[in-house]
Amino acid sequence: MVPPNAPRVYSQHMIKSLKDFGLQQSKIDPCVFYQVKYQHQHRADYLALTVYVDDFISGQQKIGPNSLGHHLWDHLHKRYNIIEQPPSTKFTFIGLEIEEHEDHIKIHQEPLVISLLKATGMSTCKPQPTPADSNLKLLPTTEEEKQGDDLNGVTYRSIIGSLLWLRNTRPDLAHIISKLSSFCVHPSKHHLTAVKRVLRYLAGTSKHGLHFPRECKPEQAGLVIYSDSDYAGDHTKSKSTSGYISIFHGCAISWSSRKQSTTALSTLEAEYTALCEATRDAIGWSNFFEQINHTLPSRPRILCDNQAAVIHGEEYRYQPKLRHISVSYHYTREQVLAGKVDLNWIAGEDNVADIMTKHVTKKVFQHLTPFFLMS
Repeated sequence: MVPPNAPRVYSQHMIKSLKDFGLQQSKIDPCVFYQVKYQHQHRADYLALTVYVDDFISGQQKIGPNSLGHHLWDHLHKRYNIIEQPPSTKFTFIGLEIEEHEDHIKIHQEPLVISLLKATGMSTCKPQPTPADSNLKLLPTTEEEKQGDDLNGVTYRSIIGSLLWLRNTRPDLAHIISKLSSFCVHPSKHHLTAVKRVLRYLAGTSKHGLHFPRECKPEQAGLVIYSDSDYAGDHTKSKSTSGYISIFHGCAISWSSRKQSTTALSTLEAEYTALCEATRDAIGWSNFFEQINHTLPSRPRILCDNQAAVIHGEEYRYQPKLRHISVSYHYTREQVLAGKVDLNWIAGEDNVADIMTKHVTKKVFQHLTPFFLMS
């Protein structure tokens, strides 16, 4: 019988082993360890290690018998019975397919998509260009529907569970999955139809994933966060949706689509609230990069398509529409005035976060997804 505290003991022992080697544990993300080797005041080698329970993946500046990575695996082999994947341009890490190419690295989950389509009997379905119809309205299941034909909620929840994991490499699914996952308790046929639409979209985009270029264009350098909101987009409680997507050197590294906890009374309030969440993510990434000794070429830039929200985020101006909101939402202005982030306006048609807050048309979807997704 495994002791109830075995996972904690293992974690403490593993962390101690990594620190004994000389790795430092990130205070921002405790699953990340790193070490920098200097020679004549210049960085000679760099090692970063990510730990997920008992799975490890590392990246290093140098490769060879004298590199930090080689010494680390020798250190771990002496303490644990580990299995090391042979060097390859294609490998799997916790279900993520990682492909190394000459000019970029691609991360996708095509095997999961194929398995999900096969399990739901939709391997030969007709693909759709978007994950949801732009006019889709999702409403809670009515009492009449609950008493009618019984829908297998287990099947619905199983599909949603797979889609939630697939969302790790698919920002384009963040909004629709966030909406559909709120109906897991009592799903209706209408909700199942919307899920099948997502599966039809996946049937035509199974190979899509994140794209990490080895060298980015000058205009893509640095950290850019797109922020947006959908005012009163919830059809039951009239709450708004906040969405953001953070792009670093031309690749999406984090994204979010979530219903706001309070009811916004104006478009300005909804956008201002969304800016707070985007700013928190920007500061989090800025602190993370600073801790692992990576210097950003410039301050993180937050882009919003609401001019009023940008103005109030840059400096204090009296506005009756914002008098009642929580003090915490003024966090954006605090960070802008402290010089930690830059806040700028962007045209609505170029705001990538639009996909994170609403069901957009095919034309808009195909215009925005190339900013963060690779086929």
